[in-house]
Amino acid sequence: MHGHGSCAMGLEFAYDISDSLATPINMLEWLARHRQSVPCCLICREKLTVKAQNSQITTYFSHLPGSSCPTVTSSPPSGYINSLPKQKGAAAQARQFAHDNMMGVYMRMRDRVPSMRWAEFEEACTNARRLRVWDLVGLTPEYVSSVLLSCKDKFVISAPGAKEVAFFLEPNPQAGSFWSFPSARKRNLFEVEIKTGSLQLHPIDFRLAKGDILARVQTLLSP
Repeated sequence: MHGHGSCAMGLEFAYDISDSLATPINMLEWLARHRQSVPCCLICREKLTVKAQNSQITTYFSHLPGSSCPTVTSSPPSGYINSLPKQKGAAAQARQFAHDNMMGVYMRMRDRVPSMRWAEFEEACTNARRLRVWDLVGLTPEYVSSVLLSCKDKFVISAPGAKEVAFFLEPNPQAGSFWSFPSARKRNLFEVEIKTGSLQLHPIDFRLAKGDILARVQTLLSP
């Protein structure tokens, strides 16, 4: 089992129910240090069970029957946006950053989906407008690429081996906190394989996804 991958039979990452910041723990660390605690899902916050504890090779976290987790029900990854505070134009700075650095945002998204086409980028931006992403209170430019990845229901990653995936931003670590509050900001982007429900954890790159080459070329081509 790899420390930064996913388990084909279920989830390899969870967090300890006693941890208010929901720090991701992989299965090997859980078995070594957290056996007596209760694991919870990083995406839906539901309690999990540990399956096949007698073998470190096959052990994995599993949702309970009737779970409403998006990894089980195929709910859209953008569902979290509906519950976050919004105010008209609140994320105008983030929207302007995306506008001015379109290529940089697109290439940062391609770090996660190397085969992503411009039409898919357009679809993510279309969904972002429909979901009022640019009205989200507290959304800063550092999150633009990650949020746009979560605005599309699925992507196809073609290598190695074709698979459909969806991207989920981690929920707020505690009620009333979101985005860039230093002690409780969203830190991880989760990649979920739609067919198996397996999960990979990607720490968010907080470097600004700068890249204004399109704007520069447009200026050069202007009359």
